Amino acid sequence: MGDRVLRALQGALMDPHTHEMMDETTATALSRWVVVAQQIMEEADTPQRFEEFWKLYPRKVNKSGALSAWRRADGDKHFDRIQANVVSRLASEEWKPDATGMQYILHATSYLNQRRWLDEAAPQEVSRFDL
Repeated sequence: MGDRVLRALQGALMDPHTHEMMDETTATALSRWVVVAQQIMEEADTPQRFEEFWKLYPRKVNKSGALSAWRRADGDKHFDRIQANVVSRLASEEWKPDATGMQYILHATSYLNQRRWLDEAAPQEVSRFDL
């Protein structure tokens, strides 16, 4: 359905009588509508489990890229394992923000593209007070 709507909106940039492109102002306004329509379709098409992942993931950068990576990785299929891995990393020292902020936490897109949920968990540091 999304492709049909997009083609119709793009077709709206053509003058129906002359079959030429509309003037620049009209074309610009309609182009904005095409972008808005694409965003609406992406939001409507966003899997619920991706939204749960996004709320949980600590570094919120490039949501649309992360959504594309989620789809490529078949995130819905691997959701339980992804969720467990993210929770584990959040609980460990691995993803604790330090003085430099969160720069060492991967963007969600990289995490998904690299299938980092398959990595072995980093060993927990044991302090001498835990012994």
